[in-house]
Amino acid sequence: MRLTPENLEAALARSLGRRPGVTLRLDIVNKCNLRCVMCYYSDDAIFKRPAWKLTPAEFRGFFEDIAPQVVRVVLSCGDEPLVSNHFPAILSYLGDEHPELEIELCTNGMLMNARIRRLLIEKGVTHLLLSMDGVTKATLESIRVGSKYERLVGNILALRELKAAAGSEYPVLVMDYVMMHRNIHEAPAFVEASARFGARLIDFRHVIPSEWFDQPEELLENHPAKYNHFRKVILAAGRRHGIDLVLPPVFETSETYDPGGEPVADLAELDGVAADVAKGEVPEPKRFPHGFKVRNPRGTAAEQFAGTYCERPFSEIFIAERDKVKPCTWHRTHLGTLGEDGSLSDIFFGPEFTRLRRHMLRPEGDPSCEGCVLKTGALSSETAQFGARSKRFVRQLTGWLRGR
Repeated sequence: MRLTPENLEAALARSLGRRPGVTLRLDIVNKCNLRCVMCYYSDDAIFKRPAWKLTPAEFRGFFEDIAPQVVRVVLSCGDEPLVSNHFPAILSYLGDEHPELEIELCTNGMLMNARIRRLLIEKGVTHLLLSMDGVTKATLESIRVGSKYERLVGNILALRELKAAAGSEYPVLVMDYVMMHRNIHEAPAFVEASARFGARLIDFRHVIPSEWFDQPEELLENHPAKYNHFRKVILAAGRRHGIDLVLPPVFETSETYDPGGEPVADLAELDGVAADVAKGEVPEPKRFPHGFKVRNPRGTAAEQFAGTYCERPFSEIFIAERDKVKPCTWHRTHLGTLGEDGSLSDIFFGPEFTRLRRHMLRPEGDPSCEGCVLKTGALSSETAQFGARSKRFVRQLTGWLRGR
């Protein structure tokens, strides 16, 4: 069927009636326990701002309304979800009362203690993105300020062992590595470390300059030959260890790079860290409904409306600052406020989202899409796929990584 402004909403209703297809993204707290050098939490004003935490009652209050249309909930976008003491209750509510959902989150791993690790398995978190920007203590702690190398590695190893003991494939572990001048030489060793952790994929991405991070010497675009050299080594490590990679393309340069002066990164410090072993029974993994598949876009709104300027207004909801509703993190304006403009369903199926969706039939999209990092290519990447791993899996994970 040819999509027109007149039949667009009816087509969306039919799609969501056949199969849930909305991804809900939100932060459940506005805090982080770290002050990473490239993050807005390095700013005192943001790090020390008054805290808010979404309560389980508040979450349930807006989620039940939209739940029949939701296929996936992502419990973090820019903040650290494990800081919230309500995280266990919110996760338990989703896992127990909505067993058909995919549940995903991003974390720096520092607060992933024994209780949290059990919950991740018992309540059915399907994908866990874990950030780590080095394999040595000095490098990691210089970038992720406030982190403790031994605790982080111990937590990751403990999750790996707990999954093995429980016989659970979930959560699927995806590692995140922000590349910069100071840590790119450790990236090849990080591939091996991630393979040891049991990760399925590594998302390598460039550090991005911002009002909080203005260090031109750290941008690899200013060291193009160095990046191109290590990119080849990273790819070779991925092939050697059988792990999938998402990696930005090479820089155009005629320069060559001699790595002779670079320190050699190895896993000696990692080898000296033991898993954070906790006493207690092995958790019982969540039992998903028959036929449950993760990251399966077939028949969803995201697939049906993929031919428009952007499918996100049809398939995604992002809640910013606790109650501001947008189609994605990069949209310049919010399209409604929870409470003031009704329920989440009222807003998603309301006039502002309807107007935006109609604009997706235009070749230029909507004015509030101008400067989108996806459309401008600021987050463009190439996917390197190795061995017998599924290309579809990598495409799906790449889409998730770019959308968080």
